[in-house]
Amino acid sequence: MDSGKLWILVGKKLSGEATSLELHQLEQFLDAGFSEIYPVEEIERYWHQNPLTPPKDIQAYLDKKWDRFERKLDELAEVDEQESNDTAPYRSFRPYYWMGAAAVAILAVLYSLLHVTPTPYTAAHINEVFAPDRGISKIKLPDGTRVWLNSGSKLSYTKEFGDKLREVKLEGEAYFDVVKDPEHPFIVKTHTINLKVLGTAFNVRSYSNEELTETSLVHGSIQVNLVNSSEKEIILKPSEKLIVSNKVAAPQPGSKSTKVNEAPLITLRYTHKSVKDTLPSEALWLENKLAFDSEPFMQVAKRLERWYNVEIQIKKEELLEKEFTGRFENESLSEALSALRLSYNFDYRITGNRVIIF
Repeated sequence: MDSGKLWILVGKKLSGEATSLELHQLEQFLDAGFSEIYPVEEIERYWHQNPLTPPKDIQAYLDKKWDRFERKLDELAEVDEQESNDTAPYRSFRPYYWMGAAAVAILAVLYSLLHVTPTPYTAAHINEVFAPDRGISKIKLPDGTRVWLNSGSKLSYTKEFGDKLREVKLEGEAYFDVVKDPEHPFIVKTHTINLKVLGTAFNVRSYSNEELTETSLVHGSIQVNLVNSSEKEIILKPSEKLIVSNKVAAPQPGSKSTKVNEAPLITLRYTHKSVKDTLPSEALWLENKLAFDSEPFMQVAKRLERWYNVEIQIKKEELLEKEFTGRFENESLSEALSALRLSYNFDYRITGNRVIIF
C-alpha cells in the first residue's frame, strides 16, 4: 500500500465514512509493522494537521521495506549459485534446485526424443521446469527473469520465448522477478487467470486441485484477465492480492453447466508482511516457511498436504469455512496441527501419510 492510499483510509476512518472492508485493510497495514514506526494516535494527529498530504517519512518507510525485500532476493540468488557450484550435495527440509535456461532446453530435447507426442506442438518446442514434492526449483529465463517454483509446480515456455512475446504457462505456484522490457510484455497463463506485466515482482498460486487462485503483487503493476471472461480487466497495485474462485472461473471440461460465462467470485485484499519479515507472507515459502493469514481451513489443509506430503481428510465440516493464521518453519506435522487447534478446537489422527481431522 502506498502512502496516499494509507492517508485516504485514515481519513475515512476518522470521518466515519470507512466501510468494514476499508477498516480491515487499514488494520492489516498497521499490523504489518507500520504502527511500530508511527503509533495509531500519532498517525491520526498528523492527519488532523494536514489531511491532504501524508508525511514524507511514511513513503520513505515503505521504500525502505522494499529495498530490504530486494536485497533478500539477491541474497537467495547468491546462495543458490554458490550451492550449485559445490561438489557436496546440498540438503534441507525443502531442497532447492537451480536450472539455467540452457539446461532446461537440453532436458526438453532429451524428453522429446523419448516421448514424441503426435500433436502439432510437440515437446521439442516446449521447455518445461518442474519442482519436486517438498522442493523448490529456480530458473533464469533467456531474458534474465528469475522464477522460483514451489512444490509440485510446473513452468513451460516455447523456444520462441522473447522473440516477439515473453509468455509462460504456470501450473502450481511461482514467484516471478521480471526483467523490464516495455517492447515485450511478460505474460503468465494459468488455468484460471492470465497476467500481463512489463517489469515487476509478484507471486502466483494456481494449483488445479485447489479451490482458489491467488495473485500477490509485491512491486510494479499487473494486469489480470479472467480466462472465461477476458473482457474483465483488473489492475493490481503493490501490496494488493487478487483471489479468484477456481470452481466458477474455470469450469471443468465436459461440464453440463450452462453458466460457463458466469463471473467468478473475486476478492481483492492486501498482502500481509510482519515487521520481522523481509518477504510478505504470500512469498515466505521462498525462505522455506509455510505461512498463511486468515485463510479458510480447506485452503490451509491443501497447503499442509503439499508441505508435509500427506493426505488430509476433514470430517469436522464446520472447520471448512473457519479462517486460520499460522507460520511454520521447522515444526513437525503434529506440532503444526497442535498449534492450529488452539484457534478452533479439533482432534486429529496421523497414520503414515494420512491425516484425519475430526
